[in-house]
Amino acid sequence: MPPVLVLLVCGVALVAILLLGAGWSYRALAGTLIFTGLLLFLFVTYLVRDFPDLVRDDEAMMLLGTLMIFFVLLIQSLRPWAFSYYLTPIAAASILSSLLLHPRISIVLTLVLASLLAMAHGFSFDCFLPAFLGGLAGTASAGAVRTHRDFVRCGVWVAFFQFASLLAVTIFHGEFSNDFFWGVLWTAINGLISAVIALGLLPFLESFFSRVTPMKLLELADFNQPLLKRLMVEAPGTYHHSLMMATIAQAGARAVGANELLCRVGAYYHDIGKLVKPEYFIENQGNLGYNPHGNLQPALSSLVVVSHVKEGLSLARAAKLPKEILNFIPMHHGTSRIEYFYNQAVENAEEESLKNYEEGVPADVSVGEETYRYPGPKPCSKETAILMLADSVEATARTIEDPSHQHFKDMVEKIVRRKFRDGQLADSPLTLSDLSKLEDAFVSTLTSVYHARIEYPEDEAG
Repeated sequence: MPPVLVLLVCGVALVAILLLGAGWSYRALAGTLIFTGLLLFLFVTYLVRDFPDLVRDDEAMMLLGTLMIFFVLLIQSLRPWAFSYYLTPIAAASILSSLLLHPRISIVLTLVLASLLAMAHGFSFDCFLPAFLGGLAGTASAGAVRTHRDFVRCGVWVAFFQFASLLAVTIFHGEFSNDFFWGVLWTAINGLISAVIALGLLPFLESFFSRVTPMKLLELADFNQPLLKRLMVEAPGTYHHSLMMATIAQAGARAVGANELLCRVGAYYHDIGKLVKPEYFIENQGNLGYNPHGNLQPALSSLVVVSHVKEGLSLARAAKLPKEILNFIPMHHGTSRIEYFYNQAVENAEEESLKNYEEGVPADVSVGEETYRYPGPKPCSKETAILMLADSVEATARTIEDPSHQHFKDMVEKIVRRKFRDGQLADSPLTLSDLSKLEDAFVSTLTSVYHARIEYPEDEAG
């Protein structure tokens, strides 16, 4: 188990026991210790089993620990107040963890914090239910957050579900007293406070812990971003390729339940390294009239092409792009071989070997395959793997003379099989079922984009 996770668990347990159990008897403290230990043990077991990559991410674990300790402190601070269990903004933690980590982690975190809140108030179910249901409402509504105004909707849903749970508890007990009406007021305020806290903390947590949210992705998708404006002007062929690839990748992501927006934005930035030497890439050679690689040896051409990965990472870091976007730059090639220059080098080597043989000198001239491979790493997420496939699919689709559905189907299947056999998808979580869905999505999108057009008479064409 990573040390950061161990530290997180110990820290949260210590804070919860010391604060929430303050002033209790030894027997109550012993019960608190057992309850907190079991709760955190189950939470950690869930994380390790279902989110191994996130557990290895120190920043993500520190973020999770920060959220837990911060809201335990809030529970303790508000505990002396009457009706504080209706006012404690557990839903703010739900919204933040859903946006910054994962919705499923948010659900379990909500359960943990609502349980700690109930423990602080004598293991009261009346405290647990509104906090838990309000938190679930925050998690569910956070999935649709795209702008700051969407946080208002989150607050409304939180308030509604807390009110509904309060009403259910009151009906169960069969008494409508003044406490109920005060509770209604506090649940309404809680929804507002939860939304405000989530909105206020989000930019700081997002920046400090290097997380990316849908709002950040939408900001990066703006074509007025400096790098995208440069790409449009300095490398228009690459820019157009990126737009087409984004459409294909987004369709694939939708088919397998991956992050569509992340795929789209990743496609926009995946080839920004070509800004350094745009003329050396075929999509930007339309106005040159010649190919600069014609004067270079295959090994040198390969070096120039591979360098766009390193240059892209440098530009991305200078622009302070989040690491989720940076990952697309090297991973969309993985350790793939540059077939064109490799085959060219093999042909040259065979010719040189034959020439040496005829001249009576040692004939063996070998070609080092590693010279013609990208440095990697291989895609390690659904999104980066989808982009790798979409990149090859889009580039190859432009070379098909007869853009029919069957030709696209054959081409996509061939590319997917080649990447699979080459081991490029070995580190990604894509299943064989996912690959089949991706193939269908890619073919459908390509057929729609490159559909046959009606030939109009010249005087009607426009």
